[in-house]
Amino acid sequence: LLPNPPLGEAIAALPGRKLILTNGSRAHAEAVALKLGIREHFEDVFDIVASGFVPKPEPSTYERFLDRHQVDPAGAVMFEDIEKNLVVPHALGMATVLVLPKTIDPFREAAEQAPSVAPHIDFMTDDLADFLVRMRGG
Repeated sequence: LLPNPPLGEAIAALPGRKLILTNGSRAHAEAVALKLGIREHFEDVFDIVASGFVPKPEPSTYERFLDRHQVDPAGAVMFEDIEKNLVVPHALGMATVLVLPKTIDPFREAAEQAPSVAPHIDFMTDDLADFLVRMRGG
């Protein structure tokens, strides 16, 4: 991973709180965010331990995350790279963004990396920095 200053700038310009929800460990999420140069923009990391070792897409994971951080789903957006992990956030009232890879990852299932027209996908992008800038009207 390389630093991504445009992504950091786009995240910094977003209004509101920014949180990371991951099925991985806090240490891994923080290491990735540090490598990308975006860690400073996030208030907290909610990891697999915080979820009680219940991974996304289980509804209880999202409920625990929202409760712990006092997030109103109607005023929140979930960015996710796995389509099935957006079903529950959408049902809870969150806007959803499927972030597609720019290149196919041979170590992930092809279906996980494909565009989706599912009703629980509000937006789709393969360039998150550009998407965030465009959504802010920039």
